[in-house]
Amino acid sequence: TVTITNSGDTSVAISNITVSGDFTQTNNCGSSLDKDASCEISVTFKPGTQGAVGGTLSVSGDPDSKPLTVSLSGTGLGATAGQHPQGPAAPSANPPQSN
Repeated sequence: TVTITNSGDTSVAISNITVSGDFTQTNNCGSSLDKDASCEISVTFKPGTQGAVGGTLSVSGDPDSKPLTVSLSGTGLGATAGQHPQGPAAPSANPPQSN
């Protein structure tokens, strides 16, 4: 969760909130943020591949201001034993015998 706080003297516009990479976001931010107010952006990592993945959270406001950016990173892990991307593994027709 990323919290944005306006500690300035006037309200600021929020025109767009985006994420890149294998990330999604939800937020409770409106189109502006009053002075001394804050809002939260929840970022979720949903890897589409194994290994390190990077992304960026970007919050745009007034056209003359630079967007606020936050670097994001996550690591996609492979399937663990007994798991298959399409669901659980089917039982074996000939299970191994123990001696």
